[in-house]
Amino acid sequence: MTWIIVQQCEDCNGQGELYGYNTIPYKCHECEGTGEKEYYEKNYHYDTIDEVTKDYSNTLSITLV
Repeated sequence: MTWIIVQQCEDCNGQGELYGYNTIPYKCHECEGTGEKEYYEKNYHYDTIDEVTKDYSNTLSITLV
């Protein structure tokens, strides 16, 4: 089993876009423009959702699959 952790992208603050010097937005490279980042952790690393949230801040969702 695996924990799927969806977190708000810290680089673009969940917007999916960044602004350069010419103020034209471009797609965030970290989250590929989605505003979210996904992490996968094996079940044996964490026993409960509370343990996962201690290590991952700004979580949007946590699922055990």
